[in-house]
Amino acid sequence: MMPRRLGVYASAGLASLGALATVGCATSAGPAARHSFHPPMFAKPADADAFSAVLIARYAALNNDPAEAVAQYASVLDELPDGDPIAARGVYAALMSGDFDRAVAFARKASAGENGGSSLSRLTLAVDTLVANRPDRAIAHLSSERFGPFNRSMAISLAAWIAFEEVDLSAALGVLRQAGDDAFAVQTVTLAMEGLLQVAAREDDLALATFERLDAMGPRLAIATDAQARLMASRGDTAAAFERIDSFTAEVGRNPKLTQLRRSIATGEAVDVPRLSSAEGAALGLYASAAALAARSDSDLPGVYFALALKLDPSLDAARTLWADTLDRNGRFVEAAAVLEQVPAHSPFYAAAQAQRAWAVASSGEMDRALTIAADAVGQTADRDLRVQYGDLLATNGDDAKASEVFTAVIAEDARAGREDWRLFLARGAILERLGAWERAEADLVRSLELAPDNPDVMNRLGGVWIDQKSNLDAAVPMLEKAAALRPEAGPIIDSLGWAYFHVGRYHDAMTTLERAVSLSPTSATVNDHLGDAYWRLGRHREATFQWTRALELDPEEARAIGLRRKLVAGLPPRTAGLVGASLSEATRTVSQP
Repeated sequence: MMPRRLGVYASAGLASLGALATVGCATSAGPAARHSFHPPMFAKPADADAFSAVLIARYAALNNDPAEAVAQYASVLDELPDGDPIAARGVYAALMSGDFDRAVAFARKASAGENGGSSLSRLTLAVDTLVANRPDRAIAHLSSERFGPFNRSMAISLAAWIAFEEVDLSAALGVLRQAGDDAFAVQTVTLAMEGLLQVAAREDDLALATFERLDAMGPRLAIATDAQARLMASRGDTAAAFERIDSFTAEVGRNPKLTQLRRSIATGEAVDVPRLSSAEGAALGLYASAAALAARSDSDLPGVYFALALKLDPSLDAARTLWADTLDRNGRFVEAAAVLEQVPAHSPFYAAAQAQRAWAVASSGEMDRALTIAADAVGQTADRDLRVQYGDLLATNGDDAKASEVFTAVIAEDARAGREDWRLFLARGAILERLGAWERAEADLVRSLELAPDNPDVMNRLGGVWIDQKSNLDAAVPMLEKAAALRPEAGPIIDSLGWAYFHVGRYHDAMTTLERAVSLSPTSATVNDHLGDAYWRLGRHREATFQWTRALELDPEEARAIGLRRKLVAGLPPRTAGLVGASLSEATRTVSQP
C-alpha cells in the first residue's frame, strides 16, 4: 500500500500534468500563443527528486533489494517532516539490509511526530537505548499502547527483562504476564521467558516447574529445552536431561546447540547454566517470537526482528541461521550467504551454517564455490549432518560416485552408533539407480521403505526402479497407488502411477492418470512424453504426436530427445504378440524410458 505522503505527492503530480495539458490546448491556436509560454511554469517541482527517490525505494523494496531502498530513503530523510510514514518504511528496509544505524535514524524521524511512530520504529529505538545502557529511555519507547498484538508481545518481553535488571524478578514477571493469552505462540514464548527469568534469578526450582508447564503445552522451544536440560544436568540428573533433548529431537528435529549439549553431558564435561543478562534475555524474546512467525510464514518479515535480536546479542547464531533461511526462501541467496558467513567456527551452529551457506551459494549459480565451502567446512568439523549436506551437493552437481562414497561413510558411521536413517538409504539408492547398480539400488530403497513404510517419496522411488527393471510390477502398482493417495497433488508420484499402469497394459487408467500428472507438472518433458505413449496405445495418434512435440519443446535430456524424435517419425512399435503390456516390448523400452 502506498504511504500517505507518497499519495499526496502522486496527487500533486497528477494535478500538474492536468494543468499542463490544459495550457497546451489553450495555446495551440497559433505561433504567437506558442511563443507566449512562461518558462517558470515548467520548472521542475521542488519535491520531484524526493518523489523519484521514494518511487525508486518502493520499487527496490518490492524487488527484494532493501539496500537500494535504504539508500533512496536516506537521500530524502532530511526533507521528510517528523512522523512521516515514509521514514517507517525506511526502518523496515534498513533492518532488512542489516543497517542498524540507519534504521535508528529512520526510527527517530518516524517517532518524532504526534502518533509516536510505528511499532517497529519504537522497538528499534528501544533496542538502541538498551544497547547504549539506557534502560529508562528504552522503557519510554516500550510503554506505548499503540503496539499491534505481535509487536506488543515483543515489547512486553523487552520491558520484562529491563524490569528484572532494574527492579527484581517479581516486577519482571508482573510485566511479562501482561502479554496474556493473545495467541498460542505468544503463550509459549511468554512461558519460556518466564522460565529463563527465573533461571537468571537463580530460582531454579521455579524455573524447572515453569519448563514442565511449557512441555505440557505441546510444542517445544529449543531455548527452553536447553536451559531445562542444563539445570537437570547440573543437578546430576543426566537421564532426565537426555530425555528432554531426545524428545525435542524426535518431535522437532536436530538442533546444533542441543546436540552439542548432549555430547558434553555424555562425555562428563562441565555444563554451565545460562544466567542471562537483560540484553541476552531480551534478544531471546525477540528471536523466539520471530522464529514462531517464520514457522508460519514464508515472508521475509521475521528478518527485521532477527536483526534486532542480533544487535542485542551478536553471539545469537541461531538467529543468523533462521534469518538466512527467510532470505533464502525469498530468493535472496547472496544476502543469505553473507549472514551465514558471520557464524564463527567455534559456534555450535557453524556446521549447519556452512551447509546452509553452501546451498545458498549454489542457488545463486556458483556450484564450484559452494562445493569448496562445504568441503572446507567438512575438513574443519566431523559434523554428520554437514557431510550429508555435502553429499547432497555433490549429487546435485552430478558427481554421483563421490556422493555415494560420502553417504556410504555416513551410513557406516550410523551403523557403528546403532542407528539407521531412511533418508540416507533413499539418497544412496537414487544415486545407485542413476549409476545403473540396480540390485544395490533396490536393496537400499527396500531398506528405506522398511524404516519409513508410509513415506510416499520412498514408495515412488522404489516403484520407479521396479518399473524401469520390469520386475515386481504386481507390487509396484499398489505401492504407487498408496503413494498417490497419500500425496495426490504430487505430479511426479502421479506420473509414476500412470507409467506403472502403462507398463501392465492398463492404458485407459494410464491415460487418465497421466493427464492428471500433466495438469500438476505441465512443464515436465517426462510426464508429457509418458502421456503421449498412453494416447498412442489407445489409438489417439494425433494427441500422442502433440504430447511428444510438447515434450520435445521442454528441453528434455538428450536420450529422451532422441527417443521423442524417433516416435514423432514412426510412432510406437507394435506390442510383441503374446506379451502383456507395452512394457514388455523391447522397442518400447528403448524409446520410452522415464
